[in-house]
Amino acid sequence: MKDSSIIILILAVAMSVITILAFLPVWQHDNMADWAGSWIVSFFRDVCHQQPDRMFELGNSFPAICSRCTGIYTGITLGLWASFVGVVYSVQLPRAAVISVTISTTLIIGIDVLAQWINLWEGSNLQRSVLGLIWGMAIVSIVLTSKKISKNGT
Repeated sequence: MKDSSIIILILAVAMSVITILAFLPVWQHDNMADWAGSWIVSFFRDVCHQQPDRMFELGNSFPAICSRCTGIYTGITLGLWASFVGVVYSVQLPRAAVISVTISTTLIIGIDVLAQWINLWEGSNLQRSVLGLIWGMAIVSIVLTSKKISKNGT
């Protein structure tokens, strides 16, 4: 196994654990008071606004992250696993396509956030999650892809 595949495997496993941890409060807490006091919810509070109306309600509880963060975390996790498979089988995405998808998705998310902020429209949690999923996968792809260096070093 290549060194790069081992690093990506470690990152994929770590991100899988983080994503699973974000959903742990769903199975731990039956009410919002217990949920809000959870150490996992506190852990994710620094990276997510955790507004209940922007979160998926699962049973009587919520994960520790909003729907957009759910998509982003899941996208990063799936992107890392796909990158691991790509490294193992020597498959690389075209960098120009990855950059185009990343920029496009970033612009769409930016427009969506701005439009919701100024009350132009109200997006759904599913829409936020899907955009986050695409963006998370694109970010992983752009970070892990690199230009091929020719034999003369340029």
